[in-house]
Amino acid sequence: MRADTERFLDALRSHTVVAVDSNILIYHLEGLASYVDLTTALLTRLAEGEFRMVISAVSVGEILAGPHLARDDAKAARAAAFLRGLPNTVLADVTVTIAERAARLRALGLRMPDAMVLGTAMVHGAGALVTNDPVFRRPIPDVPEVILLDDYV
Repeated sequence: MRADTERFLDALRSHTVVAVDSNILIYHLEGLASYVDLTTALLTRLAEGEFRMVISAVSVGEILAGPHLARDDAKAARAAAFLRGLPNTVLADVTVTIAERAARLRALGLRMPDAMVLGTAMVHGAGALVTNDPVFRRPIPDVPEVILLDDYV
């Protein structure tokens, strides 16, 4: 089955700031066949300046954890360089404001890592969160549009 890349890009078009969950970039770095067309399209549009991207420092840790757990320092270094080299992207530190927002989201039932990712998106004014985790679809006030990759494969 081929991904519906055009419909995915249409969902992104109205947003000037897009937050991206860890799983999206892990899929891209791992070259997961089901998602690579979508992640490549996302990163191509990012490079073309169609939107700015926000990535939580929590996601950076999650992305780098796999290579470090596998004791693959070269892969970890490539992933870190990839993240630092993304154009039009903010690698957002966890601030007290983000932590306070995440605490409120945690009280609504999100796990703390997810709450930190979503809190980062909200504090940075993201209009959309690209993820593949349906937990973000639960009813939470003032949440950016949730764009789930599985809706496009």
